[in-house]
Parts: sequence; structure tokens; C-alpha cells
Amino acid sequence: MNLAKDGKNILLWEAALRNQIVGKAAEDILEEASVPPKPSKPIYQDLPPRPDDTEPQAVSLTWQSQFDTVRRTNEAYEAQYNRQQKDYRDHIEKEAFVMSILLATVHQETLEGLRSHKTAGALFVAILKHYKDQGLTEECTLWANFFSLRSAHCDSTAQFTSKFKAGLARLDDIDLKSSPKGVVFQFVVAIEDQFKTYAQQQRQILRQGRVPDIDAMINEINDEARREDPVKKAMALRVQPKSTQQPGSNQRQGKGDKVKKDNKPRNTKPTSSKPVERRYCPSCQYEHLGGGPNCWFAYPEKASKQFLDKHPKLVQKAAKSTQSNDIPSANFGVAATTSVPSSYNAQVSPTSRHTIE
Repeated sequence: MNLAKDGKNILLWEAALRNQIVGKAAEDILEEASVPPKPSKPIYQDLPPRPDDTEPQAVSLTWQSQFDTVRRTNEAYEAQYNRQQKDYRDHIEKEAFVMSILLATVHQETLEGLRSHKTAGALFVAILKHYKDQGLTEECTLWANFFSLRSAHCDSTAQFTSKFKAGLARLDDIDLKSSPKGVVFQFVVAIEDQFKTYAQQQRQILRQGRVPDIDAMINEINDEARREDPVKKAMALRVQPKSTQQPGSNQRQGKGDKVKKDNKPRNTKPTSSKPVERRYCPSCQYEHLGGGPNCWFAYPEKASKQFLDKHPKLVQKAAKSTQSNDIPSANFGVAATTSVPSSYNAQVSPTSRHTIE
């Protein structure tokens, strides 16, 4: 969470920062104003010189005792130095982690005025002091937001109750805790626009000198919202655009003014349930392509041999027509096929009113 420039969310920012550094075990960084010095290497004791082999055994035993004592002392120095070195490296890592969070979440202008602080702990304390001393704190904002909260201003009743409980918790954090009766009063005022009957019942209970439990009231409101949420209805009516659809129109109402890339409105074609007109041949009254002079029923001499084989009654009519036109009857099928373009071949629709075959 970023800290606002005016510091209105200083408390939430502080809580978020402390929660974030818990995972790194860096809480102590915020309390320390200085970085511990880097440990220096220890000064080891010199080992005693080894005696000659010609020395008596007592001298050798004395030397061995002194040697073991010095060696253990030097090992203790070495272990202590290693621990200090590890603690120092861990502290530097935590310091860098917290400092990176401060630099990323605090406004640059605020950091410019506090750049004299070199450690993360000193900078953190200076940031808190900067806003609290100037009065730019969150207390006034939290107080005003809590008492101006209304259920009609929220998208749903669940959202309203969550904000109400969060506001109570924040007021407790800044030592502005209200009495139970005052909290109930504020809750009734916040819901009276949407839950008039329930608000009147709670006022009647208050007049009798009893103080309802705020948690029970919140649960009752949430249960009511599960059945029918008036807050959600109010929000839907408030944000719903006016419909421009005419009564009886079969065009679908759009969600907005959609415009093409050339900034021209789209042309919408209304859907129609009127059946498509069918065209029938004026000669034979069949629904097929190539009507009129190209109809094989009216002019069988133009039909193919395969078609005439299926309709033998048209063979005699075709023969008469070919004789009148001086076309040999033996080749009338071939002549008709070769003389008529392929585009005039009749095609019978599956939805025709008669069966040609």
C-alpha cells in the first residue's frame, strides 16, 4: 500500500508495512535508529613454543596444557566472530528490505525532506512524526467516513455491513471507541433509507431502554439481503440507463452507442418472420429454376434424354415439336441438350409444391 501524499492513510500504511516485514523477521529494524558496526577480526593468542624432546616430561605436560588452553580460547574468538558476522549480514539484508519498501511506498517529495535519515528505522520514525506532528493523520477521515456511511451508497448490503464493521474496528484502533448505544444509533441512521420497517423496530426497542446487539443486527440485515437485497436494487435503478427502444420494436436494445472505426453508426437490419416468397414457373406451375421458355414441361424438345425417360408422356409432345422444327426425331434428345446452355438446366427445389418425378 502506498502512503498518500497528504498522509490520510498513515495508519493503514503503517499496519500494512508491519505485516509485510513480519515474514522477514525484520520488526526490530523499525525500532533501531542506527546500524550496528561491522565486526572486526579477533586478535588470537600466540601458541606457546613447543619444548625440545630433551626436556623432562613435566615440561612437556605443562606445554600441552598451555597449548590446549590457548587453542580453545582462539576457537572461542573465531566462533564469536562468525556469529557477529552472520548477525551483521542478516541485519544488512533486513535493512535493505525495509528501506526498499519505504522508498517504493512513500511519496518522493516527502522523502526529499527526510533524506538526512540514513537508516530504515530512522526514516520510518521520521515519516510517522512528519505526518502526526502536522496533523495530517487518518483520525478525522475515519471519523467522518464512518458517520457518513449509508447503505444506499453501497453496491450491496453485504458491502455496507463489511464497511460498517471495518469502520468500528478502525475507530477502536485510534481510541475513538463509541458506546454500544451510540453504535446502534448510527447503524439505524445508516439503514433507515433502505430498511425502514426494521429501523422503526430498532428505534422502538431503544425507546424502551434496551440496547440491541450490533452483531445480531448486522446478521439480521445480511439474512434479509439474501432473500431480497433492496440496496442492490437501488444501485441497479440508479445506474441503469434509460431505454430508447420503441414499444413493439423487434430490434435488440444495445448496451451503448457502438460506433465503427470510421465514426459512423452501424446499420442494423431488423429481423422479420415473414416467409420468403417462392417463384413458380408460369408454364408448368412447378417451383424450379429456368422457367418460361426454358421449362422442360412446356418445351420438352429442350429436355435431356434422362428427363424424358422419366416422363414418357412428354416424348410424343417432344417428337411433334421437333418435327415441326425440322429436327430429326431420333436425335431430339441430343439436339436439345447441345443447343441449350448449361445455365438453363432446370433444378428442382426440395421444397417444391409438386413432385416432378
